[in-house]
Amino acid sequence: MDLYAFQFDLIFNPSVLEAVSVTEGSFLRHQGPTVFVPGTISNSAGRISLTAGSLIGPIAGASGDGPLAGITFTALANGTSNIRIGNPVLLDSTLAPVTASLEAGVVQVGIPEPSTFYILWGGLAGLLTLGVVRSIKTKVRLSKLL
Repeated sequence: MDLYAFQFDLIFNPSVLEAVSVTEGSFLRHQGPTVFVPGTISNSAGRISLTAGSLIGPIAGASGDGPLAGITFTALANGTSNIRIGNPVLLDSTLAPVTASLEAGVVQVGIPEPSTFYILWGGLAGLLTLGVVRSIKTKVRLSKLL
């Protein structure tokens, strides 16, 4: 089997995560030139819509497994967010549907309480300016072409 093109949506919990960016994964790029559409981020809806990629030209599709896209999130609050794939479309080099398994996942966010920082860094309070920036990266990965 070969994968020539894909499209999907990504669904997440917007009260826990904020999507920051979508980048092209390496899976198709290893096969040849590509075009990539990062999709549209809607943090209020907890959705990244219409992320897509395709090889260019009359070449065979990619085989095996690997990341289709990388998504960077910022943690907003303590909690759990499922990362689900919606509306997947996978096509081979003849533009016929491909059967495959797609991996998504779960993100656990635990932002330390301010008191934790005061205890840990109390002696350095006058010397350091503390800021908590949490960035979470996830990849939408093609697990296995069936």
